[in-house]
Amino acid sequence: ASALEAQSDLDGAAAELCRAAETLGADPHPLEFLVATQHIPPKLLQKVAKGLRQLHQRYPQDGLILFDYEMARSNRYDDTSSQVPPEFVSTLKEAIRLTPRLPEAYFQLSRVYDENKTYADEIQALRRAVQLSPQDEHYRYNLARAYKRAGNNDAFLKELSIFQQMHSRSSTAKP
Repeated sequence: ASALEAQSDLDGAAAELCRAAETLGADPHPLEFLVATQHIPPKLLQKVAKGLRQLHQRYPQDGLILFDYEMARSNRYDDTSSQVPPEFVSTLKEAIRLTPRLPEAYFQLSRVYDENKTYADEIQALRRAVQLSPQDEHYRYNLARAYKRAGNNDAFLKELSIFQQMHSRSSTAKP
């Protein structure tokens, strides 16, 4: 799968990871690796969701598996998906309760809060994501945007400055 990914054959890599997951059964690593890429080809989505559901049934106290299952089940890895399933927020909150150190779960909650224009909740979720993953530029940028939408210009400028510093460091560090 890694060789296919290196060759930019993401669909082929995803298919190989699905085959590995079927072969290994109870081992969550192939599917965890696949969902970490955030590239699940549409033709594999149901198979991945089914595999993650089975893993969640086997490991019901693993918040990361529950989070991955919900993301695949709801197809929220696809940025074009604007549908929020009815259980989405409660399932993310349950995943966080099981495994509190999931910055991506907080980020996904913030997306829902943004869609609902509940900016105080969005800011709170993004602040937690930033706290858990302070070097993630994406979380910082979105936090700055949330402050702007909420009308908190001072916090917006502060977060924007932090983001710009982080971004300039990462841009100059790349060859």
